[in-house]
Parts: sequence; C-alpha cells; structure tokens
Amino acid sequence: MMTQRDTSGHIEPAIRACLSNPDRGTAKGTLRTCLQILKKIEKKPSSARLRRIQCGSVISRKFIESPMGGEGLFEALGFVKQQMNGSMCYVMKEPNLELIRKGQSMLRDALAGVASGCALPPPKASLPLSAPRAKPTLCPCGFFGSSATDNLCSRCYNKKRGFQPQQPSASSSSANTNDAKQDAQQGHQKRRLALKRARVKLRALMFLSKKQQLKRRSRCHRCNKKVGHLGFECKCLSVFCGTCRFPASHACAFDYRQQHRNKLKKDNPALTHSFKRKMVRIEEA
Repeated sequence: MMTQRDTSGHIEPAIRACLSNPDRGTAKGTLRTCLQILKKIEKKPSSARLRRIQCGSVISRKFIESPMGGEGLFEALGFVKQQMNGSMCYVMKEPNLELIRKGQSMLRDALAGVASGCALPPPKASLPLSAPRAKPTLCPCGFFGSSATDNLCSRCYNKKRGFQPQQPSASSSSANTNDAKQDAQQGHQKRRLALKRARVKLRALMFLSKKQQLKRRSRCHRCNKKVGHLGFECKCLSVFCGTCRFPASHACAFDYRQQHRNKLKKDNPALTHSFKRKMVRIEEA
C-alpha cells in the first residue's frame, strides 16, 4: 500500500512564498480557493472528483499555475501533478485528514494575518522553564503567609505593625446613604423611560408586521374566500367576507374596550374646581 508522505512542515514556507506575490489580491484568492477545496475534501474524502483539479481549467490557471507559489502550496497540501485519462491533473491520491485540518488552520491564520496587516502571525515562542515554586509557609493563625509580610498573613502582619483600620464616621456614612438613594432614584427613572420607549417600539413593530402580512387583500383572511374589492376591512387591518366580518367570527385581536376608554377620556375631560371666587352675601332688599 502506498504511504502518504508527510508534507506538513512545508505548508508554512509555501504560504509565505505565496504571500510574497506582489499582487496581494491574487495571493489572497489562492489561499481562499485552497481553503475551500480542503473544506470540500474534508466533508467527503471518498469523492475522487473533489480531489482532482484539471490543468488548464480556470481554477488551475488563475490560482495554481499563474500566481507565485501556487504549485508549491498545493504540493505541500498533498496534491501531485500526473496524467489521468489523457490530460494532466493535480490529484490528491490518498486524503490525509490530519494534514487537511492542519492546512485549513494555517490557511485561516494566514488570511487573518493578511486582513490585519501582517503576512503571517508570529510563530509561537516556546515558554521558558520557570523555577519550581517555593512551598507556601503557614502563619501561626493557620492562614498562608508570604515572604513579603515576614511569613505572616495580612491580618497578623498589620497587628504586628500596629495598624488599625479606620472606621467610617457618621457624617460620611449619612452622605453615602444619601448618594445611594439618589443613585437608586435616578436608576429607577432611567429604567421607567427605557421601558416606555421599548413599549412604543414594540407597538410600532407589531403594527408594521401586521401590515406586511396582509399582502393578499382579494381573499378573506379567515376562510380564504375570494372577495375581490367587496371585502370588509376590520379594525385589525384584515379583509373578511360578509360572514366572517364580525369580530366574534374571526376572533378579532383589536382592543375595542381600550378604544372606547380613550374616546370617553377624550370627550369628557376632568373638571377642575377653582376656589378663588369669594362668596358674596346678597343683601335683602
């Protein structure tokens, strides 16, 4: 059985050679085309048609043969140039899924680097070996201490130095409570305003969505009977036939109670009594 040679180490130099092309748009197109081909092969590795690119085709001429480093990139990803059925093709004989996934990740990194302004992200440097951690020491009270506090915890260290935390005064505490109350009131007002705006926006969106849904105006919205121009338009913005036009027949969603309440409120304004008049005594004639 033929073994697939490991070309994973040649992918990064091939990508760098491809990105050295003076035409950056052609280089990006080569990387994107290669990435799309690898994605298709990973989804269906048994398809020989996806693993074959005919020489002289549009993809081959534009993204493999013409740009600098195109052939080297495809060879590093496992494609081999050979003759099949009387024509030269780039063929991936045995798909190596590990190599395909690694190539996809490196191509994505390269495209992200080109978008951000650099050719390739800098290689990950190996982290230096750090010295082994010292075993933490225990304070006499039972908590862990550190060398910066003489192997004591913070509380024992402050007691040793004679440090005592300051207690807040009554005036500062009252000022803090007043500020907290004011902040709470302002936050409550802001939330009320935000909720009111959200309600208005929601009503507008519901109204627009209802109007967009009613595109077929020549049929009854409930029984789909053809009514033409003789349909009855309800207050819920739908068109119905003579049988379904009543609100109880089509389960009308319009709020008639709120409409009548608003009308009564508008027609009957509240009476305000003025007590500025002085009572005048009528003398008997």
